[in-house]
Amino acid sequence: MQKSLLLEIDGIVNLMFGLVLILLPRNLLAAIGLPIDGSMFYAVVLGVVLTGIGVALFLERHGRNAGVSGLGLEGAIVINVLGALGVIWMLLFGEMQIPIGGRIALWVVAGGVLAIALLEAPHCLRNRRRSADA
Repeated sequence: MQKSLLLEIDGIVNLMFGLVLILLPRNLLAAIGLPIDGSMFYAVVLGVVLTGIGVALFLERHGRNAGVSGLGLEGAIVINVLGALGVIWMLLFGEMQIPIGGRIALWVVAGGVLAIALLEAPHCLRNRRRSADA
């Protein structure tokens, strides 16, 4: 898969989740069965972070002609893997009272984010090999 397409997909996923968490945090948490506990502060902060990552990925994808650089593919992989592992860690070892629907949703999100990282990794490895050979 081409780097530009990977950046595009990763950016869309981050922006989609980020904007929903900013604009409709209670609705999203309720829809996926996660607990709603008073303040939506942390959900909105996560939304802002995801939106920022999405914008940085789009800058990397589309900003080259304007001389703008954003978040590279390698950085996106690190963010995706660490984010997914954090969610998985909490699912396995966190003492969270989350309904089964919420747990399933979190496993799907973590698996999806890891899948994106696995799609991106071969592209980075190929580029590293080409750079080393040059």
